[in-house]
Amino acid sequence: MTKLRFRTSLILASCLSAAFVAGCASADLGGIDFSTKDEINSLMAERSKQVLAKADAQNASAVITNEQALLVKPYEKQASAVVLSGELTLKDCVELALMHSIELVKQELSLEKAAAETRQAFYSVFPKLNLSADANTLTPYDDSDKESYDLKLTLTQPLWQGGAIASAYRYANYEYEKTRLAVWKQKEKVLHNVASLYYEILLKQELVAVYKSAVEVSERLYTTTKTKLEGGTVSRYEVLRAEVEVANSKAELIREENELNELKLALYNAMGVSQESNTTFADKLELDDSVAIDVSTASSHALNNRVELLSAMCDIKKAEESVTLVRAEYRPHINLYGSGSYGNSRGAASDWEDEWQLGVSATMPIFDGFGRSHKLAAANAELRKAQAELLLQEKNVLTETANAIMQLSYADRYYESQKKNKELSEEVLRMVDEGFKVGKNTQIEVLDARSALTEAAGSYYRSIFTIKQARLNYNLAIGNMNAEAIGLGK
Repeated sequence: MTKLRFRTSLILASCLSAAFVAGCASADLGGIDFSTKDEINSLMAERSKQVLAKADAQNASAVITNEQALLVKPYEKQASAVVLSGELTLKDCVELALMHSIELVKQELSLEKAAAETRQAFYSVFPKLNLSADANTLTPYDDSDKESYDLKLTLTQPLWQGGAIASAYRYANYEYEKTRLAVWKQKEKVLHNVASLYYEILLKQELVAVYKSAVEVSERLYTTTKTKLEGGTVSRYEVLRAEVEVANSKAELIREENELNELKLALYNAMGVSQESNTTFADKLELDDSVAIDVSTASSHALNNRVELLSAMCDIKKAEESVTLVRAEYRPHINLYGSGSYGNSRGAASDWEDEWQLGVSATMPIFDGFGRSHKLAAANAELRKAQAELLLQEKNVLTETANAIMQLSYADRYYESQKKNKELSEEVLRMVDEGFKVGKNTQIEVLDARSALTEAAGSYYRSIFTIKQARLNYNLAIGNMNAEAIGLGK
């Protein structure tokens, strides 16, 4: 009767559970809990308060020098962004960016996860030890008070899983290598971005200096022209022309100063430091004549070192291991097992006994409803897709390398032309100034020569920046973006 009552209760409980689940499934909107949206909004509102509070505390914090900033712990250990003051070299900026880049920290955490998964795959070769216990009061009908107990210890050691264990371990290692390459790629991106912004800031500083000089000179000429107008030696047109030159120079100066400030904010963001920082940039925008680039091996270097290609090869190897893992499902699986149990399975207090077993078990899959064949087809398709992706990446890399070489050639020719143009403009201004002093040249000619020199000086500094940017892009294209590539040494 006891067993019958228990079965009746079990059936009733199952019916009630089924009714409850059916009611939930038939509810409006499929049982979706829209309170999740409110929860997320609430969490983000609280988060925004914390961010704003941190920003206020950051604004009130003491300004530190860049030397002190380089001693700060990595980003995840920081309570707030560092506020910088003083001079910054390109080396300082790179070190700060590598230390505080949030994107780089994310990639490094992904690498930790991949390392853990690799260890997990390796540990699958170790034996598994399990302890189980069972207590049962539903003993024979004639005596419902009997109870049985069983304690069991089981050891399982995989011997052969159709090659799946080794394949899974290799797969995890390829995944780890791909993640490591992603970290490398992020470091390349940080180096390229920081160096590019730094060089552009140096360019803007030179252009600001050029236009400041142009404003000062044009204002002096304007003052001189007004004085001559009162003396009747120049026309009203020449005064207006000088005034227009002052306005144009000031407009260009304002534009360059605004772009310089925008670039500083962008560089602070790339370095992961406070937007309240106020620094000067110590390096000079000049060419290093000792830099020699050999483009003859560029394609070979790119094909052997570009992260995209190495990562695509990892995907191919992972896809090959996926095929092996599916094929392992067609093969027998062999395990060594051992177990020991202690209990009174007959329900009598005097019947306690132990039992020990040691043996080998083997299973051979015969038919699974064609599931394995479809999995194998999908794995092979993924392998072909990875191989096609590598071909596409190789094509892109060769194109990018050829374009980078072309840009290097263009930058060199542009620099030589602008260097010559600046020298000619300086000579023209010198001749016109001398002619103006003896009455041979007019005020308008002086203004035109000065304007031409201003434009030539700006183009000259832009040509230097173009070469530096082209060299950066070239090193990035061939997979050689490192400290040495941006002029910081090994």
